[in-house]
Amino acid sequence: MNDVAVGSDLPQAGVTGSARHRASDSHSGLRHAVLVLGMHRSGSSAITRFLNFLGCTLPSTLMPANPTNPAGHWESDAICAFNDRLLSEAGSFWNDWLPIHSDWSRSCTYRHNLSAAGDLVRSEYGDAGLFVLKDPRICRIAPFWYEALELQKLSVLTLIPLRHPLEVSASLHKRDGIHPAIGQLMWLRHVVEAERASRGRRRVFSHYDDLLADAVGTADKVADGFGIVWPRSRIAFANDAQNFLSPEFRHHVQTSLDDLLPWASEVYAVLCRWAQEGEQQSDYAKLDEIRDGFNCGGANFVPHVIALTSAQSALRTLQADAETSARQSDAAAEHASQLADQLAIVGASEADLRATLTQAESRVAIVEVENKTIREELLASHNDLERTTRALDEQRSAYDQAMQTVAELTTHLQAARQDSAAAMESAGELRRLHAFATSQIAVVAEELEQAREALHAANTANQELASRCESQSHEIAINRSLAGRLSNAEMELTRAHARAEEQLGIIDFLRGAMTIAIDRNRWFAGLAFQIDQSRRNAALNEQGLFDAKGYLARYPDVARDARDPLLHYVRHGIDEGRAPI
Repeated sequence: MNDVAVGSDLPQAGVTGSARHRASDSHSGLRHAVLVLGMHRSGSSAITRFLNFLGCTLPSTLMPANPTNPAGHWESDAICAFNDRLLSEAGSFWNDWLPIHSDWSRSCTYRHNLSAAGDLVRSEYGDAGLFVLKDPRICRIAPFWYEALELQKLSVLTLIPLRHPLEVSASLHKRDGIHPAIGQLMWLRHVVEAERASRGRRRVFSHYDDLLADAVGTADKVADGFGIVWPRSRIAFANDAQNFLSPEFRHHVQTSLDDLLPWASEVYAVLCRWAQEGEQQSDYAKLDEIRDGFNCGGANFVPHVIALTSAQSALRTLQADAETSARQSDAAAEHASQLADQLAIVGASEADLRATLTQAESRVAIVEVENKTIREELLASHNDLERTTRALDEQRSAYDQAMQTVAELTTHLQAARQDSAAAMESAGELRRLHAFATSQIAVVAEELEQAREALHAANTANQELASRCESQSHEIAINRSLAGRLSNAEMELTRAHARAEEQLGIIDFLRGAMTIAIDRNRWFAGLAFQIDQSRRNAALNEQGLFDAKGYLARYPDVARDARDPLLHYVRHGIDEGRAPI
């Protein structure tokens, strides 16, 4: 919105003098309550929704819309009921035009009501930083609500909407049957009490006509008067306001002041001037004089108002009776017309009636025969339908059973295909295992033969050296050299023997594993030839060849990759020097 410096000395239309010189508290951290003090039927509902479009939070328990206010009231149902109770406690009611008696604020229940009002505000608005509170009843008990809101540490901003008093009284007359003169007295009471209670506070006066003609300009004026910046953007607000503020909801348009009560005319003229040109303190004395005179002379209006109300009630009764009599007369005329028509029918000739009766009897006989035939055909059709239904049910049951069987066979076929694929994969692994074991056996056998030849050569050399030592003592030096060589040969022989033993162990392991793995009685199980790994591993463990569980426990990397421990040992473990047990 228009971010205007509120502390400037320029006059602002509709804004109090004190508000124009008060620094803005938009960013002070205070929570703000916008209090709408508007008379019934004065456009307070429209301006409350308007404030909601600008970013003010509405109460949680909204009063529902109704035919007299289809666009909604936008006020709290709970706070309205609370205000009705306060007025009743003070001896008043919502459409009263007399002042609240001055001793009410000193009553024993007043302080308790302040606490209850604070609880109600927290319940309806929570911790909202900017919210709008509206109920026309508050106009007459505004000092109470100012005190209740300030006890909640709230900054209270007041908006007073204006509408022509004759429009307000005409709307009250249409909605509630209140005489227009009493409607003007109600308007005067609500407006002078709202003005007096809000005087000296930060407030803005806005006319209903200005809201309908220029909602954006009204939003700027209210923001300037309050010294705040609206949360919502101008574009978002303008679109919502244009769709909501429709002139079609406005009725009873008035511009003349001729038919107004003198006090109502004077107050309305002052407040309209304030809304356009800005508030003037010089007008306070005139408004106070009118309010004091209204308070003192209000009792003089009571007999006339009672007589006027009684006369109005009697007039409404007479109007209702007249409407009832008119409806009864119209009903009697209609009934007489119906009797005349019936009499004309009764006046038909007896011959025509007899002929009609004879034709009707003949027609009845024909219809009875036709009905009998139709009933017989219907019975036969019903029997056929029952037989067909039973046959259909039997076929449906057989079909369902067949479909169930097909589903089961399909499931078995899929499982068999999966098992077959697994078996073929395992067979390939076993073939690769057999080829690897065969090659390892050949390598180990060759190394073993070489070790045996070396051992034989060493034994032969040893024998030759021993013989030479016995016969040729002069070759001691040579023998010592040969002894060293013999010692080295023996060490090499020992290492070869150890390697041979290790390779023989591997050969024995591979032979045992191959024997167990190739055992067809253990390898294939059922149609899918699935390999029973648990039985295979158990057999290897029993024969001391391979411990599958121990292998996984000793080497977490194999367990983490979820590999077959036996296949891993054959493919990688042997070359990596991992222990099988």
